[in-house]
Amino acid sequence: MKSHIYNLLAQNNFAYSTDTRTIKKGDVFFALSGENFNGNAFARKALEAGAAFVIIDDVNYQEKDDKAYILVDSTYDIFLEIATHHRQQFSIPIIAIAGSNGKTTTKELVTAVLSPSHNVLSTKHNDNNNLGVAQTLMSIRSNHDMVVIELGSNTPGELQSAIDIAQPTHGLVTNIGKEHLEFFNSIQGVIDEECGLYTYLSENDGYLLAPGNDIHIQDFLNQQNIQAQTIYGEATSISQKESLSLKLDWGTSVINAQLFGDHNKQNIDAALALGLLFEVDAEEIISALESYTPDNMRSQIVELESTTYILDFYNANPSSMLLALESFQKIITNKKKVVILGDMLEMGDHADAEHKNILDYVETMDVADAFFGGPYFGKLESKYHHYENIEDLAHAIGDYNFDDTLVLIKSSKGVLYIHEGFRKVLGI
Repeated sequence: MKSHIYNLLAQNNFAYSTDTRTIKKGDVFFALSGENFNGNAFARKALEAGAAFVIIDDVNYQEKDDKAYILVDSTYDIFLEIATHHRQQFSIPIIAIAGSNGKTTTKELVTAVLSPSHNVLSTKHNDNNNLGVAQTLMSIRSNHDMVVIELGSNTPGELQSAIDIAQPTHGLVTNIGKEHLEFFNSIQGVIDEECGLYTYLSENDGYLLAPGNDIHIQDFLNQQNIQAQTIYGEATSISQKESLSLKLDWGTSVINAQLFGDHNKQNIDAALALGLLFEVDAEEIISALESYTPDNMRSQIVELESTTYILDFYNANPSSMLLALESFQKIITNKKKVVILGDMLEMGDHADAEHKNILDYVETMDVADAFFGGPYFGKLESKYHHYENIEDLAHAIGDYNFDDTLVLIKSSKGVLYIHEGFRKVLGI
C-alpha cells in the first residue's frame, strides 16, 4: 500500500494536502484526524475541491466502488512511512537539531549560514513534532542540496520516533535544560531523550556536533563512549557583555548579531560550526549571522517609541527563563528595566518550586518593576505585581507607563503569546 500511494504522489510531483482549504487539482488528500475533528469526514469535500485521491482510515466514509478512496489502517502512520520512504530516495545531508532550548533559533541560523552556498530545505516555523518532521521530508526535491530539520519532543520516546522518520546524517543537541518535567520527571529523563540523537548518529555512521560547554551532553558522550567529530563553542567569545544585542569576537572578526542574550552565543556557534563543516566562506558566514533578524517572539528586539521590548515568550522553561533573566541583568542602559513573566508550562510536580526559584532570582535583580502572570506565578507574593488571570495582567500593564523602559517578556507560549489582549495592550 505504501508503494502504491507513493507512486500516485510521484505522478503529480508529490503534491498533497491535509487541509481541504488548500487543495489543488490532482492533490492526494490525507485525511488526518486531530483531537477535535475527524479528517475522514472531509474526504468527499476534498474530492469535490479537486483531489485525485483521498487516503482514509475509516471504512464508514468510503464510498462504494469509488477508486478515489484508498482505505488504510492509519492515515497518520502511512503518511509518516511515506515521508521516510521519500527521504530515502535522497543521499543528501539531513542535519537534525534537537535539544531543550534554542532549537528553532539554531535551525534558522544554520539555514541562513548554509543557504548562500547550498539549496537548503528547512523546517517551517517550529513544526518539529513527528507530523511536522514528515511534512518537511515530503518537501524534499531533486534540487535540494541538504535538509536542516528540527526535532522536538514533549514525552519520552517521541524524539526517537522523529529520528526514525528523518534518519539524519548529521546532528547536534543544542543543550540540556529543565524542559517538560511533567513528562520527563528529571534532568536525567531529558538527557536520555535528547541525547538519543547522538546514539543514533554514532550507530549509523553519522556526523556529530556537540556544544563543549554543556556538562550534561559531554558526560553522556563520555559515558557512552561516543566521539563527536566537532566540539563547538570555543571559537568565539562575547566581546560586549553589557549590550542589548549579542556581539562576538571570532578570530580577528566581530559578529554583530541581532539577537538578545548571552545564551544565543551557543546557537550562533552551532551555525558557525556547520558553516565551516560545509565549507561556507567565512565572510558569508558572518554576513548571514549578522543579517538574521528574529521575528518570531524568540530573542526578538522591538523598538516602539521610547520603549524597547525584548520579546522572548514563544517558549519557556526554568533553564531558558533563568538564562534570559541573567542576560537582562547584565545590560547597561539609561532606561529603567521591567520584566513581565508568564507561567512555565508542563512542569508537573516541579512547578511550584521552579516558579518560586525564578521569583527569588528576580528579587535579586536591579529592576524598576516586575509583573507575573498565570496560576503559578500569580499565587506567589513579593513586592511586585502578581496576577493569576492574564486578563488582569493585561489591564495592569495597559495602565503602566513604559516610557523610556527596557522590557523583557518571557513565558510559555500557552500563557502570554496566545493571549491577544496581552499582546494588543503593548502594541506587539
